[in-house]
Amino acid sequence: FSVFPVLILYTTFLLSEWYPRLTLKKRSMVLALALLLIGGNMPAFMRYATFKEFAGLRQQVMQLGERFDEHDLVMMDCGVSADCWTSADGPLRFLAGKNAMVLLRFPGMEYLDTGKFEHLYLITPNEVAAFYTQQSDFKSRLKYVDDYTISSTRRTLPNNTYPTSLPQTERVIVRGKIFEIEQ
Repeated sequence: FSVFPVLILYTTFLLSEWYPRLTLKKRSMVLALALLLIGGNMPAFMRYATFKEFAGLRQQVMQLGERFDEHDLVMMDCGVSADCWTSADGPLRFLAGKNAMVLLRFPGMEYLDTGKFEHLYLITPNEVAAFYTQQSDFKSRLKYVDDYTISSTRRTLPNNTYPTSLPQTERVIVRGKIFEIEQ
């Protein structure tokens, strides 16, 4: 649907350039073609114009953040919100005032200055919890605290999509674990 505003813009440029030089018959043909193109794209545009991807995610992340205080460091795997492009640490850090960061599964936990925090927490989806509990360099210091669930909607393309197919709405539910990392 993001092509639609560009289509209107370039149609306006085209009409403003050509329109004064055309005869009356050609003007009506160009205008009819422009209206046909805009009208043909309107159903696809209107279908997605009001959709909010990951609606309600911020409120759910804020509820998750109520479990921590300002003296804690909350490290989150990038998959906590079901999509690494939609990071959950931003709302915790900027709206709730929590110390939150994305942990990208790196092995260098010892490089973080964690001395000024009372508690260290790790939030991870169930799909990658095994990595942290079995392979990370701090696996022996993990203590299970609680579970969490975040649900939202997003648009995705089907796997075997025809080149002109439109995205579909998908309900995403992420279940995960909260661990405390003992210092």
